[in-house]
Amino acid sequence: MLGVGVAEAFFTLYALQRGAYVHAFEPNPEMDDALEKTLALHRFENRATVRRAGLSDEASEHTLIVEPVNLEAASFSDSERKLNKNQKEKGKRV
Repeated sequence: MLGVGVAEAFFTLYALQRGAYVHAFEPNPEMDDALEKTLALHRFENRATVRRAGLSDEASEHTLIVEPVNLEAASFSDSERKLNKNQKEKGKRV
């Protein structure tokens, strides 16, 4: 699974600055919103498509688990599991 965290956003901007058109995949709604704002700030919103979804080499459904104190620490779980008090389920199944 791939998503756009801080490092991925850096490479997204790097590619855009060099003339590329970028297709970014971000399943975490908060990180997706941050990427959209960053693209608008740098006036790249017309040269990038941001999809609110994870990316995989096969069709599947997973639950996105987001750490509230570190949004970039989101991960997918391929089965339902009990979340501890520092975790919460975010977004939709993708």
